Amino acid sequence: MPEILDFAEHCYGRDILREAIDEFYFRGRFHPDHTNFDNFFEPWLVFNWIPEEQEIDSPRGLSVEQLALEYLRKNRRRLDSYQQAFIRTACAQPFSFFAITEVEVGKSLGLRDLLLDRIFTVKEASASKTLQRGDVVFARVVPLGGQAIMVGMGPTVVPPRYQPSLFDSRDTLKKLIRNVGLKMNLESVGLADKQMREIYLDLIELASNPARPELVNTDGDPINLVKLYFEINCSPREALDSLKSLALPEFQDEIFDDSASDAEGNLVSVSFDWLKRGNKAHKQWDNTILGRITIEGNKLTAQVNSDKRAKKIRSLFTRLLGKQVTYKRSVYESMEQKLSEVESSPPDQESLSDIEDLNSRPEVQALIEEQVIAHWEAWYTTRVPALENKTPIQAARTKAGRERLEALLCDFERRNEEVSERYLRVDVGAMRKKLGL
Repeated sequence: MPEILDFAEHCYGRDILREAIDEFYFRGRFHPDHTNFDNFFEPWLVFNWIPEEQEIDSPRGLSVEQLALEYLRKNRRRLDSYQQAFIRTACAQPFSFFAITEVEVGKSLGLRDLLLDRIFTVKEASASKTLQRGDVVFARVVPLGGQAIMVGMGPTVVPPRYQPSLFDSRDTLKKLIRNVGLKMNLESVGLADKQMREIYLDLIELASNPARPELVNTDGDPINLVKLYFEINCSPREALDSLKSLALPEFQDEIFDDSASDAEGNLVSVSFDWLKRGNKAHKQWDNTILGRITIEGNKLTAQVNSDKRAKKIRSLFTRLLGKQVTYKRSVYESMEQKLSEVESSPPDQESLSDIEDLNSRPEVQALIEEQVIAHWEAWYTTRVPALENKTPIQAARTKAGRERLEALLCDFERRNEEVSERYLRVDVGAMRKKLGL
């Protein structure tokens, strides 16, 4: 490669490198990563790039082939047969996305091409020490003489948690190639070099600057913290009698646990949860807390976590209290602001100590473990966004679904490494067995 780079600079001048960098990184849309030029950019420049007339001002004229092929054509006599075969093979092999299927540390990697479904075992000493099964790399594999090596690899690995986005982009690209009348093969993937690089560089941006996940409540509604204020022209007790049906019957006796009365025993204030039976997100739960209702003197407030619930509770108050209630205002709190406040606030060491003490109790651990087991049992029949909104059982029936399942389970395995409590870890082995993977 150094010889070919020198040849290109001699033929076309020093501007060729600058122009190639501009094109590789989409003319400033992505920031160049100079730390990995020799392993990523330079192999693309040598074996992929074909300079265009309007890009390079060269007195020598431009070839319509890759720089390596032009170098081969002009230097064939001094290259042996293996070097010639290597250049031709490298130029015919496009960059693609490869899933790591096996790792022999310090020796080799098992790879599966996510676009062409090819299988390789590549000799690789350094990368095999850091890559893990389940990772995806953007690379070129050159098979020659019964062996295969990687000639160029993107510096950032695509971990399992970002692979659903990669699969979506890959599937869109496959449709695009077929829609223009081409077959899925080395040539068509090579022609899609620009789209492939764009997918990869977008994934790097996503992994480097992950967006906050869209937060939804257990009904699937976007979270929006809302506090609604009302005024009532009846006593707190009369208001409670009209509204206590918003708590399920079995919890109504507990309403007065958070209440206050005056010296004569008259109710002054009370707070209780607004509940409904069942839970859309967690089938094993008996109920869902929809919000918190507070009556204090002639004031009535409701705190909910979505616009839909805010609209619902306002309608319920009007229906249950009639002319005795008057809506005043609603106050919204940004979830982004709330999360930022939590992240910037120093942890309450006393509270953390209390939580650690509570979680260390055997009876609490047993209860949590029971809930975790119930959650994962329900997971098999729950629609999962990363599985294209199919359930894991449905996904396991198709090749495409199993590919997404594999990425999801690899992500669970990685997350297990960060969890010290055994009872909070996911039994991925049992999942594989149940799903037939």
